[in-house]
Amino acid sequence: MTRPSSVDLISPANAGTVLVVSPHDDDGVVGCGGFIANLPVPPVVVIASDGRLGYHSPAERDGFAERREREAVGAYGRIGVPPDRIRFLRYPDMSVHNYQSWETPDGHPGAYQELFRVIRDCRPSTVFLPSELDFHPDHKVIAEAGLVACVQAGETLMPELGPPATIRRIYAYQVWEPLREPVGAYPLDARSAAIKRSAIAAFASQADAFARMEQLGTLRYDEERLAPVRAFDAARESVRTCRRGETMDVRIFESKPALAAAAAAEAAGLITAAIAATGHARLIAATGAAQFEFLEALAEMPGIEWSRTEFFHLDEYIGLPTSHPASFRRFLTERIIDRVHPGAFHLIDGEAADPHAECARLGALITSAPIDLAFVGIGENGHLAFNDPPADFTTETPYLVVQLDERCRRQQLGEGWFPRLEDVPTQAISMSVRQVLKSRRIIAIVPDRRKAEAVQQCLELDVSVWRPSSALRWHTAITMYLDRASSSLLSQPPHA
Repeated sequence: MTRPSSVDLISPANAGTVLVVSPHDDDGVVGCGGFIANLPVPPVVVIASDGRLGYHSPAERDGFAERREREAVGAYGRIGVPPDRIRFLRYPDMSVHNYQSWETPDGHPGAYQELFRVIRDCRPSTVFLPSELDFHPDHKVIAEAGLVACVQAGETLMPELGPPATIRRIYAYQVWEPLREPVGAYPLDARSAAIKRSAIAAFASQADAFARMEQLGTLRYDEERLAPVRAFDAARESVRTCRRGETMDVRIFESKPALAAAAAAEAAGLITAAIAATGHARLIAATGAAQFEFLEALAEMPGIEWSRTEFFHLDEYIGLPTSHPASFRRFLTERIIDRVHPGAFHLIDGEAADPHAECARLGALITSAPIDLAFVGIGENGHLAFNDPPADFTTETPYLVVQLDERCRRQQLGEGWFPRLEDVPTQAISMSVRQVLKSRRIIAIVPDRRKAEAVQQCLELDVSVWRPSSALRWHTAITMYLDRASSSLLSQPPHA
């Protein structure tokens, strides 16, 4: 892929097939309408939101989304985009975050799925995404979903949707907020500026909003602010170089007790080293049946100054009391807090009145200093923490409210934590994938035959949001502990 040093490298003449992803109907016109007007071949335009909340009087409310759609067709027509090149997703305005994933809980195709399919279908060489720095939440969601779709559509997964697409460039366009460097300006000549002005004017219902943008100086007709999205290069390079976990230290043991003892010994050494270096160790604990033997062995390790440790944990069910056998707070209290008495343990309150506020509280705590060591596992569905597929690989938010898929919930049922599937919660608070990967060191403990498929996919298939634990291969200091059963499907298992 081309790695542009400035936006001067791109022009309508060398852009190739272009896809423009617009969170709202007018964003693509405002952000890169002049560029679109000069393309020799009209781009494909995907509009995510229906704009239903953009009305300015109660009389406009009924039928306003349909009015916005008609205005969008007219506006894009003025910059050379015919109606058959426009795809309306019609997600509710200001609620696009509910549609970010592959599929919503009620089966509605999410933004990631829609963009993946469009990319495989139109096979663009250049993609324009909204800037993730724009303050509007719909822009952030579409920027993240678009970037993930661009990366994943270039892989070999889901071949029934078409062969991998080769995207050479991705650019972010500015609507409201300044872009991070490097930023370049695509200058518009008088003709292009006039065409763009005419297209913006076609959004008659938004005339007042555009007038305010002009007053604030955020609406420009003579140039467009663009920036190459370098994260795309990094993500594709990670996929290319980490296909088989080359940088991961994978160790296989004959039994779970042997695995647990070896992992505990390494953990004890890393905790002791962190305390010696900084006076304390900040740790992340995992839960679940796969961690039983490891935590028991770790608690029995001599010489650890537990009073100098500070713990976080990966996840907790929403609405489950600590008295329930499946409560992770109960699990950690019994196996860590009451056993070794750490200096601090920041438990996730799954019964908090506002789970999102609880995420924010924990996020402020965990980001106050680096994490020295994280203990993690891998779910039968490949999840990392409770980030079920398709996981969010882009968000920097430390803790998230997540939906649990059926396979994840059946794992909890199969492990004996709940009597019936309907008793397993459907939501949880989970540490995000990126937050896990910010740990200086990671130890993954993954025993048992039921994890063999997830282990094989994690280590031997492409890094993918559909295999959340495969993101561990992006980390440069991780040891994965397997037993013979969990490693049984590896085509080239490493030596123990």
